[in-house]
Amino acid sequence: MHKNAKTIICSVVTTCIMLTSQLGAEAYGVAESGYIDEAIGVTETADENICRHRFGSWHFVKKPTCTKDGAKTRSCAICGEVESVKLNRLGHKFATKQVQPDFLHNGYSKHTCMRCGYVYKDTYVDKNILRAPKDLGYASQVNSVKLSWSKVLYADGYRVYMYSGGKWRKVATVKSGSSYKIAGLKPGKYKFRVGAYVRQSGKVVSGKNASCTAVTKPKSVKLISADAKKSTATVSWKAEDCSGYEVYIRHGANWKRVKTLAKGSKYKITGLKKATSYKVKVRAFFTDSDGVRQYGEFSRTLNFKTKK
Repeated sequence: MHKNAKTIICSVVTTCIMLTSQLGAEAYGVAESGYIDEAIGVTETADENICRHRFGSWHFVKKPTCTKDGAKTRSCAICGEVESVKLNRLGHKFATKQVQPDFLHNGYSKHTCMRCGYVYKDTYVDKNILRAPKDLGYASQVNSVKLSWSKVLYADGYRVYMYSGGKWRKVATVKSGSSYKIAGLKPGKYKFRVGAYVRQSGKVVSGKNASCTAVTKPKSVKLISADAKKSTATVSWKAEDCSGYEVYIRHGANWKRVKTLAKGSKYKITGLKKATSYKVKVRAFFTDSDGVRQYGEFSRTLNFKTKK
């Protein structure tokens, strides 16, 4: 053996002498990174020092979720070496449902993750609103007013209010139909409101109100006298609660309105013919907020004749 060689004893499968020389491995007939047994000339490679792993099944260390990474491992049954793999987060998988609005809640789009159950909402829609009744009107009598209106979609009923004593007071709940008669009124002007309502989940939800000013018909005017002169006649009557009066006279076949008064209880008719017979009658009226007149019944007819 060369004096500069080193001898290393290794136990692999057989006992081998690995010779390494400062002069180079080729001087001793040794392949690079190999071993030689000088006694029998058998060469074995270094790969026999590496474990030929036999890995088992994968096991989750941490399962991945929609928002967090996971990991899994497996180990060698021979040497116990552990191999680990990172598992990327799954991400959400959403199913979308459209939730319709009602009279208590807004509508929205509801997104639910089918993996983890996470929920979020968007695309909100305002809750339903009961509209105010349209075409609110009335028909009047001397001591009553009958309100009527168009039906409101989805309404379960209506509430009727009257302004009295400085505040709004409920006078009726209408569960069917779209009209209501308020009786026992004195002749005059009244303010009313009508609003729809709906029942949902044990609660009553009120809609917007429609309002109007209604007037009763005034009482029939009671004529007292017609004091005739040559070309004039002064007609007197008992004053009533009203917005005004209309005075009519007749000479011949047709009645003619000669005057509309805002107040008073008498009127002097002029421009009459001498020694001529006439008839006169008067009626009262109320004017509502829209300028519409509600007329009472005409008074009785008085006959008079002008002087010569």
